[in-house]
Amino acid sequence: MNRTSRQLDATRGWFDTIAKDYDQTRPTYPDEVFRDIIHLTKLSSGGRVLEIGCGTGQVSLNLLKSGYSLLCIDSSSEMIARARLRLSGCANIEFQCARFEDFVNAGDAFDLVVSGTAFHWLDQDLAYEKCADLLKPSGHLALLWNLWANSKNVRLHNTIQGLIERNAPGVLIARIKAKGDVKKREILDTGLFDKVVSRRYPWAMKYDSETYIRLLKTYYDEALIDRAFVAIRRLIDAHPGGEITRGYTTALYVARKITKICVLDKSVS
Repeated sequence: MNRTSRQLDATRGWFDTIAKDYDQTRPTYPDEVFRDIIHLTKLSSGGRVLEIGCGTGQVSLNLLKSGYSLLCIDSSSEMIARARLRLSGCANIEFQCARFEDFVNAGDAFDLVVSGTAFHWLDQDLAYEKCADLLKPSGHLALLWNLWANSKNVRLHNTIQGLIERNAPGVLIARIKAKGDVKKREILDTGLFDKVVSRRYPWAMKYDSETYIRLLKTYYDEALIDRAFVAIRRLIDAHPGGEITRGYTTALYVARKITKICVLDKSVS
């Protein structure tokens, strides 16, 4: 179900308030993800890329390393400011603070439209259609998400989730739905894309209590969940080494734009 405009506008203001924590704690993506994007799209160096919801540059840096020209848009001015700092030494990148819904392309069409852990915030019907309009014939769409996955210590993470649900039920800012064939079917059902490839990349990251709480603040409203944060901090600090391992799965979907060919009726003179 698509979110209302009021909900989305409130969220954009919230992202301004968490930009620092987002920049310093949100993970990037495995290098293999970007190697596969390049392989699947056959995008050569110098290709023109639009990144939707660039955040603080987690995806951007990896694409710039491959020699692409990027236009990065995000509705949060604070996120854009952080991305500019992170990528200040890079060439071939432009930023625009704008909602994707309002974005107007003043240049050539794009070879690739990419979005990392952001596409779920958009009106899906409008977003797929606009992506297709912005792409060159046979251009590609690449959607990726970092999803929380079961870790080796399932009991510990179930305990943490239980603390959140008991102390602040229903306050998760975004529940990302990017499960396998469901998302693949969603893309195909638009009638705008084909050749959809879905891949998964499991990995993990260690966190101490301070870093993990700061990470959670980029998913949850701190004002509503502060009691849970206190309990989670104590739990992690008491864990051996004062660290926990958070399991992730990066989900990638790459699809090719369908090029519609107009056939002229030769019988009409």
